[in-house]
Amino acid sequence: MKIKLIMFLLLCVSSFAQTQPSFTWSKEASSIENETEYKIENVLESDRLFRVKSKYNDKVFNTDVFVDIFDSKDDFEKDDTNTISVEQPVMGLNMLTLNSMFQVKGKEYVYFLTEYNRTSRENELFFQKVNIDTKTKTRTQLTTKMPGKNGSNPGEFYVAQSENKMFYVILKQPSYDKKVNEKVMLCLLDDKFKVVKEIEYEFPFSSKQSGDQTLFVSNTGNVFMLKNIDLPKAKPYMGLYFWDSKANTVTEKSLKLEQDFLQINQFKGKFINDDFYLQGFYSDSARFFSISYGVSSPSTGIFGSKFNALTGEMNYFTYNATNRYKNFYIKDILFDGNKSWMIFDQVYKETKRLPLPPGSASFDFKYEYKYDSVGLTVAMLDITSGKLDWITDIKNDEPSTLNDNGNFVSSLYFLKNNKLSLIYNDTRDLNTGAVHVPYNSRIPVLQTIDAQGKTIERMDLTNAGVGNTKKHCFELDTSFKVQTADGSYIVRAKCGNSAWYGFLTL
Repeated sequence: MKIKLIMFLLLCVSSFAQTQPSFTWSKEASSIENETEYKIENVLESDRLFRVKSKYNDKVFNTDVFVDIFDSKDDFEKDDTNTISVEQPVMGLNMLTLNSMFQVKGKEYVYFLTEYNRTSRENELFFQKVNIDTKTKTRTQLTTKMPGKNGSNPGEFYVAQSENKMFYVILKQPSYDKKVNEKVMLCLLDDKFKVVKEIEYEFPFSSKQSGDQTLFVSNTGNVFMLKNIDLPKAKPYMGLYFWDSKANTVTEKSLKLEQDFLQINQFKGKFINDDFYLQGFYSDSARFFSISYGVSSPSTGIFGSKFNALTGEMNYFTYNATNRYKNFYIKDILFDGNKSWMIFDQVYKETKRLPLPPGSASFDFKYEYKYDSVGLTVAMLDITSGKLDWITDIKNDEPSTLNDNGNFVSSLYFLKNNKLSLIYNDTRDLNTGAVHVPYNSRIPVLQTIDAQGKTIERMDLTNAGVGNTKKHCFELDTSFKVQTADGSYIVRAKCGNSAWYGFLTL
């Protein structure tokens, strides 16, 4: 009987071990440069990993763009770091300013650049193709332009790309003028960056009441624009504008929630077939103070909405009250059949300006960025109605981090067979005993949630090779994963300013 019990236990242990994901890491570490507060995109092309990093540089009033290149077939050896920013002259500044950039195909990107023409008093928008590998650039070509009052108030261009990369929409917002109604121009480009349709639209309010806007363009060239509106003696709200590019008409729909005190805080949009889904979270007017100084991103509910992407007609707008959250951030929204999985980080970022060192130039400020996290949240919406099926929290209060983009306080996530698996870090003391010196390290944990919101699996990833050892200080970077052609993932571990790259197989 004892022998059978032992065999059964060994079988269970063996079965448990087989369920763990497999990690393989590079033998040599790579140095990390130019990542703090950078926007980073990852491109995998011909087994080479390109990390495209961009950040506004207030010293040259332009955006720096760097590309780190790694060879996944050669132990992720770093091939090069390309600089593909707007070139600056030896003296003075280049007046061409990078407005936005999008991947076109593979290693080819397109830059949209602006320049104010003082002679014609127009703000001009150009495009330029850039190869992130060879650093080659085409000549800049004029796309569109609009009148601008002066160089300091030239008006603004906003650009968005369709998912199939066949269309681009440009919003031309005129120079700020609080005395007249704001009149904008929407411009549709094809994949050759030629204007195929344009329309002018006048809002019933001035630039003073006009807030930020977000653009979405479908694979057929129709456009949704969400705009913050702040009218006198009224609570701010969000308006949705639909441009039917074929009929060349614009219609408006107010997204003001039924209770005036509710405000939409964050959202994501997604086109699926002939529908446009808008989902996010909202909060009441109460302000929450987080554990750090600064402004929080509170949430008291989750909303879902659906619009016809051909006509702009609203099918539903549903909001679902939840518990209060002090700090909410949408990590991603995954659509699967008639459901959507919403993944949130409960993270707060504090930005602190540091004192100027003696003898430094005026306004040459340095900043410190602190990240606090108390865990993750997963929710499921029924996209046929926008109703919340369930919401569940993963409570995981992690120590604060500095100047690391919050790389350790998020999660890697994988949706398969109607189950969501998340890998996140859990900080623990590796030393044990009554009297000891603490040795804290981040242990990777795998947690799987089924379609009913129940946790069906939770385990420490003891074979991850990072976090659970005192032999080295590398820990899992939960902000980075790139899927390969064979279904595995490229992942990263960090220790200070060094990184390992490797493969994760589920």
